[in-house]
Amino acid sequence: MNKPESRRRSSGRTTLSDVAKTAGVSPITASRALRGERGVAQE
Repeated sequence: MNKPESRRRSSGRTTLSDVAKTAGVSPITASRALRGERGVAQE
């Protein structure tokens, strides 16, 4: 069985997990970056 590339909610909204996966980081790192916390590199 083929696994879909990404899961989306039926509403089509982008989730924090989607953002993290696209950026190649963990969801917690994506969350910290979006909140503007220090200690998250721009790279």
